[in-house]
Amino acid sequence: MSDKHTSGKSYSIDRRTLLKTTATAAVAAAGVGATTGSALADTDEIMEVDLRGGIPPVSAAPQGEDEVIFNVHGYSGSSASVSQSQTLQDTLRQLGNTETVTAVTWDDSGLPGSAESSARQQGADFADWMEGYIQENPGTTIRVLGHSMGGIVAFEFMAAAAGRFQVANVDSIGSYEVSDVPCEGTEFHDAIDQVASFAGNYYSTNDSIARLGSGPADCGFGGGSLPSNYADVDVSDSVGSHTTYKSSTGFGQAYISNFQPGVDRNGDGGDNGDGGEDAAPTIDSLSVDQQSFWGNDITVEWSVSDANGDLSSVQSVVFGSSSNRLDSTRTSVSGSSASGTHELDPPYYNDGTYVRVRVTDAAGNDSTRRVQL
Repeated sequence: MSDKHTSGKSYSIDRRTLLKTTATAAVAAAGVGATTGSALADTDEIMEVDLRGGIPPVSAAPQGEDEVIFNVHGYSGSSASVSQSQTLQDTLRQLGNTETVTAVTWDDSGLPGSAESSARQQGADFADWMEGYIQENPGTTIRVLGHSMGGIVAFEFMAAAAGRFQVANVDSIGSYEVSDVPCEGTEFHDAIDQVASFAGNYYSTNDSIARLGSGPADCGFGGGSLPSNYADVDVSDSVGSHTTYKSSTGFGQAYISNFQPGVDRNGDGGDNGDGGEDAAPTIDSLSVDQQSFWGNDITVEWSVSDANGDLSSVQSVVFGSSSNRLDSTRTSVSGSSASGTHELDPPYYNDGTYVRVRVTDAAGNDSTRRVQL
């Protein structure tokens, strides 16, 4: 018998040292409050958080603002990221909201499949950047809005942010994310609840390009629950196509009506962990090695710690391209630090798209990291 040949791919990630440099009905259905921003206009300048060359400095976005809306473009929209954000800001200002909009630009080059892979990876990059931004701007109310494939960025942002920080709103318009993504059983269900005070899927049945964004979430025959802070908001009466959400005052009014107050980062309302009573555990190092031979076996090596000394468990999951779970394993841990190895075995016909590792403490706090395959 001839020798077996294996082709190996290795990936690693360490903890980063982040750089310091109709609407009324929709609100009633969601059961949430609303604010419309400050009375005085903030800066008119549209700044740009450009993720295409790696994580940019914190100074890429406005500093010291009371509120910032981070607008994430869709596929083939990177060249118009700033101008589309300007359109959104102009629409919101027509409706009396005076807050600042900042463009978030990700790598949408290549065919749609390649761009979608980038959207999933750079959603996690955006979360890494945002953690540093919040540390420097703890009083700023954060809202994230993703259009089309930018909706994928928004969901991946929440998955990567879970256990690390909270923001007021994470919403999508004309989302290209799959229609069951917020449903119970996906990795995003719990992340929505943990990261956003409110997450809205603003959809139009006139949108022939969107997936989730062309109708309400579809949790299949089994039903499946949606997060209590999630709502599908129908803006079909005011949005006639995939490209007209940002210029629609009907959408704008529905969007503003679901704005949530900022997160209290001085109390217990979502502070970043700093070793205090409610600090989340951390993933200190993570490496993933995939051997593509008869089963595409994946080895995950991890080390975790918790300042409060109450580690509980570490879980590794490999997901497919539709965020479907291919295999998972969990280890019980305890104390203030632990390390170990997980073996994942996705089916031979599916290498998997990414691995997510989550560490949880006894109080239920958790942190996640993801590695793209």
